[in-house]
Amino acid sequence: NMVQIHTCGAELRRGSKSAILWLSLLMEFMGWRTGRQSKMRFGKLVSAVLIGASLMTGTVFASNMTFSDVPADSVYYDAVEFVSNQGVACGTGGGVFSVDAPVTTRQLAVMIARALDWDVAHDSPFGDREVQACFNRGVFSVEMASDPDTQVTMGTLYHVLFQAFDVDIYDPTLYGYEYQTPADTAVSAAKYFGILPDTAKSETISVRGDAAYAAWKLMTGTYVLLEPELVQAAMIDNLNDVSLNAYWVETDKIP
Repeated sequence: NMVQIHTCGAELRRGSKSAILWLSLLMEFMGWRTGRQSKMRFGKLVSAVLIGASLMTGTVFASNMTFSDVPADSVYYDAVEFVSNQGVACGTGGGVFSVDAPVTTRQLAVMIARALDWDVAHDSPFGDREVQACFNRGVFSVEMASDPDTQVTMGTLYHVLFQAFDVDIYDPTLYGYEYQTPADTAVSAAKYFGILPDTAKSETISVRGDAAYAAWKLMTGTYVLLEPELVQAAMIDNLNDVSLNAYWVETDKIP
């Protein structure tokens, strides 16, 4: 399994702050306050504490992070830079993002939770809490939540992200078109929005770069589909923004 980095961006956690404060007080107590040699010692010790604290807390001290496998001319460059600097997704170690590695349900759950700033505890194995949060919010199916290390298809990626970001996607039958699976419908919507090219297929395994790209687009843009006539005529005040797609499909069957 790929090495997971739990935090990213210019983040300084409480544990590392405490370590630096403790070291500063210790230096004061020992009288290492003046002289070039003392300052050099202090600088080295601070560096050591920063490294140690980052290892203990999982914190990566970086901003405007770049990755060796995402060159400036990469189609994913802007997206990876954005999600990295926003703390939504991190590299996998060694200065790489693993942009072409298949994205898993677990990794996608972490990206969603971070992008939407969900209050999720981090006292369990990587991604467990985020997977559970996605399931509890109706974003993940039982199958996805029960097997979070499976690879995610392009159709599932967009179906899940549209749900998470409250982008209403309606069944094509409500517009008078033939039935499509939810995954195919999500990919069709992404093409309509100009996020995906016309050649994209829902069954294609999505990679980490695809997930970063999709998250970047949804975090920086607004996407709205024209409501079907049935939805417009119903005039339902959906206060909790519940997905009513299945309801509309069944209602449309009524003569």
